[in-house]
Amino acid sequence: MKKAFLLLIPFMTVACTQIMNTMPENPKPIAKTNEVSDKSFQKGSAILYRCKDDKEVRIIRNIQNKKAKMGKQNRFSSINVTFNNITEKLTSTVSESGNSYTNIHWHWFERDDFNILTTSVGQVLAEQCIIANSSFSAHTATKQK
Repeated sequence: MKKAFLLLIPFMTVACTQIMNTMPENPKPIAKTNEVSDKSFQKGSAILYRCKDDKEVRIIRNIQNKKAKMGKQNRFSSINVTFNNITEKLTSTVSESGNSYTNIHWHWFERDDFNILTTSVGQVLAEQCIIANSSFSAHTATKQK
């Protein structure tokens, strides 16, 4: 047993030496490429709402592709709500009166007369919101230079 162990030590030493020789001495740093999404190009529709106390809420309705519409998991539409430079993605929920969108932080209620943005605990962020303008139409895209 001792002889076998003594014979294996030189082989193991040679094997480790060869592995260390194949590794580069100074590895070249990998250049990171930061992909920046172009916010000036957008598919979907964006609507600017003016609310009480001169507050602004921007709603971007996300377009679902045909495959997503057919799946049961993605049958509900979603919107991106921007308020005070914070954007949250909200999904539609069941409502008796108008459309409602929600996530863990915000609730957006669309009614016939006006719209309301609240926190998840019911604090009103923006109320009496009416459409100011539509900046994008569905299925069109704009490119700013």
